[in-house]
Amino acid sequence: MEETVFKLKIEKEHYEGIYLPVTGETHPTEKIIKRDFKIGITLLFLLIVSLPISIYIVDYGITIFVLILFIIALVNYILSKKKFNYSNKKINEWINKQISFEKNEIVLSENTFTIIRGEEETIEKWENIKNIEIKENYFEIEGKHQYVIPKRSLNEKDFEDFKNIIKEKMK
Repeated sequence: MEETVFKLKIEKEHYEGIYLPVTGETHPTEKIIKRDFKIGITLLFLLIVSLPISIYIVDYGITIFVLILFIIALVNYILSKKKFNYSNKKINEWINKQISFEKNEIVLSENTFTIIRGEEETIEKWENIKNIEIKENYFEIEGKHQYVIPKRSLNEKDFEDFKNIIKEKMK
């Protein structure tokens, strides 16, 4: 097999549905954050309702219990939101780095799989590739590193050629 070079055209939209939610969809982590927010609002409401009742009957046990639950829910919400924002920031930084490279290529040869990004070249031997998954929107190749190649970064012909070569190598 001779060397086959595939030029990648990387754009941020190519990573939608892989690392970022597709426009209009909710990321699974956002659902957890919304759930934590709703729990916090419910507990705040219970706290507001229980406070006058506790003052009236001069027993603050229920109010203190609801207050502790509210504080736990509030801390949980803040930590979830902070973690989500941090991971989104890191993902966007990584994607922006991928976009910024002048040269984005994949070179497939008889013995190696090479990714060239800018001046950085990563070479994997085919025998070191542990797993290859061909998903609907991308290829996931696992070797020393994990590589995600969006389908839309290749033109139709290159996509089919790439897929066929990968399938052949994994037999």
